[in-house]
Amino acid sequence: MWKLKKKRMRPKYSKARISLVSKLEQALSGKVEGLQRNFYNLVLDYYRSKLSVSENVIKNTKSNLNIATDLSALEESFFKKQTSKLLVWIARRMVEVNGVNRQYFKANSNDYNRNVVKRVESNMLAAYGIKVGPKKVTIKKGGWLYSLGQFKDPYMRVKQEALNAVRAGISLDDFRKTIKSAVVDSKTQSIKRHFYTHANDTFAEYNRQASKQYADKLNMKYFMYNGGVIDTTRLFCENRDGKVFTSEEIDDWHLLINRKDGPQWSGGIYDPYVHCGGFNCRHDLDPISEKLAFRLRPELKSTFGKERKKK
Repeated sequence: MWKLKKKRMRPKYSKARISLVSKLEQALSGKVEGLQRNFYNLVLDYYRSKLSVSENVIKNTKSNLNIATDLSALEESFFKKQTSKLLVWIARRMVEVNGVNRQYFKANSNDYNRNVVKRVESNMLAAYGIKVGPKKVTIKKGGWLYSLGQFKDPYMRVKQEALNAVRAGISLDDFRKTIKSAVVDSKTQSIKRHFYTHANDTFAEYNRQASKQYADKLNMKYFMYNGGVIDTTRLFCENRDGKVFTSEEIDDWHLLINRKDGPQWSGGIYDPYVHCGGFNCRHDLDPISEKLAFRLRPELKSTFGKERKKK
């Protein structure tokens, strides 16, 4: 459970944003677990219904070898009936994140207006391949979310294990264990691993990306690092939690990557506004008004007050 080290002034709806993202990340983890279970049951049922067996042992025949390596129909069916539903759920939850961001920036920026909201939300939905209609939310083919659902490794692993099983002529009981090992227990080629690698911070990063776009369009140059502290909080985050930073200060955080007191990052280009403390970080950089920034860090007024106004 996330706890603040002490009571402090926070921008309105900051806690609501963090709480929503945390809740959605946990819910996604559970849904991915369910997707993987459904995949296992579907694969097992598929092979049991197709493979020729004699006295509970799989026959080593040409027909069985072909069946073992042809999962195209199953793959198409699983995407339509299972994976696509999860992707639509993710898309709907991203729309929900849009809603709490509207509340946040309406409460924390005097320059908030509908045109900014429209531009930011349009950019974000397009970036993730989401189309919001009057009655339903859909996924655009070829978009980021659609691509997330096109996992190949689990199918390759299953086909290889099934092929080996047919060649070895193993029993159905042993085959069930083999498929379970390939689908559920694999640490490198499972559906769970796929989503953990490519979508573990999906809602956190979506929220931060949208937040940065709002900050840019509303000319918000000050940020508050929020999220609280728990036992596993990185030193980088603990040192910044509850504090105010300028955009110039944040822009230099990449110089601290993988230092003991820096963000822990190895996933390509590090963007402090999107990745904060690194993989699996649950903190946010909340854009705040100049008035609140100067109140919390009075020295900023003498350093940046006149300079910001000139710009």
